[in-house]
Amino acid sequence: MAPKVPTRCSGATAVNGTRLVKSPAPARRRSPVDSDASEFLARRAELSEVHHCQSLEEVRQHINRIDHEIVALIAERGQYVDQAAGFKRDEQEVKAPQRVEHVIARVRTIAGEQQADPEVVEKVYRAMISAFIEAEMRTHQGHND
Repeated sequence: MAPKVPTRCSGATAVNGTRLVKSPAPARRRSPVDSDASEFLARRAELSEVHHCQSLEEVRQHINRIDHEIVALIAERGQYVDQAAGFKRDEQEVKAPQRVEHVIARVRTIAGEQQADPEVVEKVYRAMISAFIEAEMRTHQGHND
């Protein structure tokens, strides 16, 4: 008799083809790409209720929490920038000034939807994009050496 080897099939655990127990599908992290951007922003707005703080220390604690989230998102964005560098053939594609302006226009719109100052958001994004372009240039040059 052959040993019974558990296998995964269509969300269930099976032994030699016999369905035993329904296994839950693996959890999938929902991405803004999965849904309409406005839906994602609405969900995010619900999560980011601003608390009325009683002290400067409490304000700073909230800012520190937000900074942690921002840095995690910058790290995730950086991983996609690294991937993008591999698809680009030359320096002009890396710098992509039309793409930069498209991103700036998009985030200014998002800023308005989120009651953020579009000027501040634009300045932050221009600085971030500039830093990512520098990093992407190094990655791109490394691929072409």
